[in-house]
Amino acid sequence: MVRVGFIDLLSLVTAVLLLAFSVFLFTSGKKKADRWFLGFFLLANAFLLASFFMQKNADQYFELSSLIVFGFSCGYLFGPLLYFYTRSLTVHGFRWLPSDPFFFFPFLLYTGLTIYGFHFESEDLKVHLLQTGFLPESARPFAMPVLHLFTVFCLVLTANTILTWRIRLKQKFSSTDGMTLSWLLLVVVAFTGMWLLDFTAWMLNRLQTGSPAVFTTLLWLSIGINFLFANLLIQKGLRHRPVQATLLDEQPKPRYGTSLLTESEKTDYLQRIQKCMRDKKPYLNPTLTLNDLADQSGILPKYLSQVINEKLNRNFYDYINGFRVESLITLLSDPAQAHRTVLDLAFESGFNSKTVFNASFRKMTGKTPTEFRKSLQTKSPKAA
Repeated sequence: MVRVGFIDLLSLVTAVLLLAFSVFLFTSGKKKADRWFLGFFLLANAFLLASFFMQKNADQYFELSSLIVFGFSCGYLFGPLLYFYTRSLTVHGFRWLPSDPFFFFPFLLYTGLTIYGFHFESEDLKVHLLQTGFLPESARPFAMPVLHLFTVFCLVLTANTILTWRIRLKQKFSSTDGMTLSWLLLVVVAFTGMWLLDFTAWMLNRLQTGSPAVFTTLLWLSIGINFLFANLLIQKGLRHRPVQATLLDEQPKPRYGTSLLTESEKTDYLQRIQKCMRDKKPYLNPTLTLNDLADQSGILPKYLSQVINEKLNRNFYDYINGFRVESLITLLSDPAQAHRTVLDLAFESGFNSKTVFNASFRKMTGKTPTEFRKSLQTKSPKAA
């Protein structure tokens, strides 16, 4: 009889959920790279969780032994698929690089070794191998260390891709609300937590320390995190809207290394930019982009970005929000605006996010908008 405990039930529920959403992603009308990578990531996760359950009940599921073995090899796919999913969200027109196929070499190697070490054996030996390991004995000591090192490598690449994306956004957008992939970074952090739990369990097992209760707790936490953040990945991934493709380069280019602008031209461009900001007040547009400002100032976007970065040592995001903060300070200092809320004045100044305007205001003044308004009231003669 199949033994189903709480961990088994959670594994099965999570596996079914992931399988259902992966099928949806594969069969929906939108055939985009990010949906394919997300679908395969969810499918690999579902296979591994199902294999974990079936291995514990190997006598009941022996006919599915090949699926069980394949499911454990899917652990080598998590890192690469999460990395490629992230790249597909941050690179318009995703294309394979010559080095990309090598990310799947550990998976292919592990799968090949299991074919040699498991699938060609007798049925009696397979029953034993389902409990002790699927690889040839000479390869077993290296399987988990390679998996852990490879997973860390992919997680670092994924996190770096997200952080680089956020830097690039601030070169082109004055408001990055909803575009920073914070939810995906949270998924990476959660996945790292899962890896730490699994790595801890593996190390305790290697050192032959730790009680069954400890291993059960680590396993429960790992699967629980998997369940929660798989749901987050599904919900956010399906609702993600790509950034305007024409506003971001496919790959970040070297910073102005081949620019032909002279210092006098840079100074002239800066004056034109500052005049445009004063006269036309484009920063009041909450969705202002680098291309928008380029159109209004009559300066090519690449030169506009270069001048702001080199002459002011700021990115486009901080430059525009600096004007918005100055506008907000003016409104906060106006007694005629005292009856209006700080948020209302912030939106009038061009902000469209409470979080962004609070962060920008504190960065520029060292105070929150509310603290700044209170300090003005304290200095006011009427307050005295």
